[in-house]
Amino acid sequence: MPDSTTELLRETLTSERRRVTALALIFGAGAIGLPWLALIGRGDWLAAEVTFGALALGCGYQLYLRSALARLAKAGRAAPDVARYFNAVAETASASALVFAMAHAFGAQSAIAARMGLVYFVFIILAALRLSASLCLCTGLSAALQAFGLRLLLSGGSALGPAALEGLLLAGGGMLTAVVTVEIRRRVEASFALVQERNHVLSIFGQHVSPAVADHLVALGTELGGELRFVCVMFLDIRNFTAFSEKRPPEQVVGYLNALFEPMVETVNRHQGIINKFLGDGFMAVFGAPIADARECDHAVAAALQILAEVAAQVQAGAIPATRVGIGIHAGQALTGTVGSASRKEYTVIGDVVNLASRIEALNKEHDTQLLVSAPVAARSGRKGMTPLGAMGVRGRTEPVDIFKVA
Repeated sequence: MPDSTTELLRETLTSERRRVTALALIFGAGAIGLPWLALIGRGDWLAAEVTFGALALGCGYQLYLRSALARLAKAGRAAPDVARYFNAVAETASASALVFAMAHAFGAQSAIAARMGLVYFVFIILAALRLSASLCLCTGLSAALQAFGLRLLLSGGSALGPAALEGLLLAGGGMLTAVVTVEIRRRVEASFALVQERNHVLSIFGQHVSPAVADHLVALGTELGGELRFVCVMFLDIRNFTAFSEKRPPEQVVGYLNALFEPMVETVNRHQGIINKFLGDGFMAVFGAPIADARECDHAVAAALQILAEVAAQVQAGAIPATRVGIGIHAGQALTGTVGSASRKEYTVIGDVVNLASRIEALNKEHDTQLLVSAPVAARSGRKGMTPLGAMGVRGRTEPVDIFKVA
């Protein structure tokens, strides 16, 4: 997974390519149009040729930079800082060459009167796409010094005041662009950090958590360390799956499981739960973690009933072969959090509530039922119509457990 530094480098190179592409288009359009103005205005072929040469050179230089940036992006490398600062000065120098060419084509006084020095602002504004405040300041300062010297040169040294004012305006423009760039870069870095945090959540939960849950966890900044909380655990098992799979090729078995599990996962997600583990011929789902839910039991029972209805609908529509599932649900205190190593982590729920939910699911085979819940689930869900089956012995436990039939 790319880190935020790599993503910022990629975004910087992409932004730089947009900048030089815009400048190449500006130079190219000028190379097509401005020489004709020189011919029409003064009938001077030499002026037209000088103007065309300056603009074509600027366009070619930007296209070269675009190609160089594409190579850097492909290699995943940043441009050297020295090269970037040199380019900032070189680009403002190309603006100076353009203004000088315009002055030669139309006359120095015409160039001054037309405020051709404002062309520097194009470079200063587009410098924001460098995502570097220091480069914006460098562009503004370079433009200010060059504009100051060029204005004095064109006026024969008689416009010291206007030249200084123009230089100050350009330097101020560079400073303002730098301030804007700092805010743009801050927002870009914040966006990358948010995406990386979301990816971190998804890497822990895999694809078993809904996007809404992932976004909620990122917004809360939830630490996924171990904590004790009340959860509702659901175990689902596909009946006679071993007999089904041994008579069919693997690809058919996988297709069957995918067709069966896809709506089940969506149903669990819609009811504020997560699929914590797939168990080959079933899964374990958790409600009330990692985000607390006061209605975890009600949501778990509602999800289970909808799953049973969806399976029946799929069978009736012929989408899957005749299928029967068993579901067991129990609620109680459990330890939740991440386990594993730095390279591979998994969110898990540990406690007696998990073991008992699995044992309750197995009781469906003995009672020819599809959905059994424990007394805590029946009490907290508040649903009517549950049939008490009494206290039952559960494998691995000495005390019987009160069980309720839902379906």
